[in-house]
Formats: sequence, structure tokens, C-alpha cells
Amino acid sequence: MKKIKRFFREHRVFTILMSLVLVCFILIGTLLIQVFYNGSADKYGNRLEEKENYPITEEELQNIEAEALKNESVKKADIFIKGRIVYVYLDFQGEIDLVTAQNEAVKILGLFDEAEKEYYDFMFDLAKEKTETSDSFNIQAAKNVGGNGLIWTNDSEVTQVIE
Repeated sequence: MKKIKRFFREHRVFTILMSLVLVCFILIGTLLIQVFYNGSADKYGNRLEEKENYPITEEELQNIEAEALKNESVKKADIFIKGRIVYVYLDFQGEIDLVTAQNEAVKILGLFDEAEKEYYDFMFDLAKEKTETSDSFNIQAAKNVGGNGLIWTNDSEVTQVIE
């Protein structure tokens, strides 16, 4: 005990500084844990609490995909939900132009209820490979909860189609 008291007396400034550093590390650690540690295991946090009030069943999604595939120009349709976003991928074939493809996307958006459109965000991805008589296109559209219609990106050239 005498050795510890003698050490503190001889190294008073060092002891005080190290005590302050230790207290600062404890405060910083506590703040970091409070700010960055999310106790909930859900990666979306509480953003999906009301999702059960706006259910879109797998059967509904399959019906909408089937409706999209009724159009002869639609080669492949894929619709799925991740979080609060409904993703719609449409792959076109044949002699369809960009405006007609955009109209098909608007038609598919119209198949969802108004309540669903007010709760979910929608992302559309429309693609078509180039043929001998028509150009290719790859265009995306989005509709957020507060929006009324689809917002389109610029048409960009398809350089590689991923299967």
C-alpha cells in the first residue's frame, strides 16, 4: 500500500492525466454504443411496423406478373417486395418501342391498390435487347410514397444483359 501511495505522490500529474484519459474513453465508448448499436435485430428498424396493414400476397404478385406476361412483347416479368419497395423487372422482346414499354409499366402500376401505392415505393426496370429492326433500351422508373406517377431516368444503351 505504501508503494502505491508513493507512486501516486511521485507521479501526480501522470496519474491525473491517465485518470482523465480513462474517463474520456469510458464516455466515448458509452456514446458510441448508444449511437451506433441498434438493439433490434431487424435491419429496417421500425419502418415496417405498419406493413401488416398493407399486405401484398405472393398470389397477388403472381397475378400481376401473369397480367404483364399477357402482353406478347413482355418476355420476362419479375415482381418482388423488399422492405417497403416493390421491384418490377420487365424484359421486352420484338418490335416494341420505349414509349409503349413505359405505358406497360404505368399499366402495371395501376394494378396495385391506392392504399398500396401510398405505402410502398415502386422501382421499375425495363430492358430490351437490340434486334435487326429495333433499338435496345434500358430504363428505370421510380414512384415514391408521396409521388403521383413514375419518374423516369434517361434511356441508356444496353451493353450487357444479365440472365
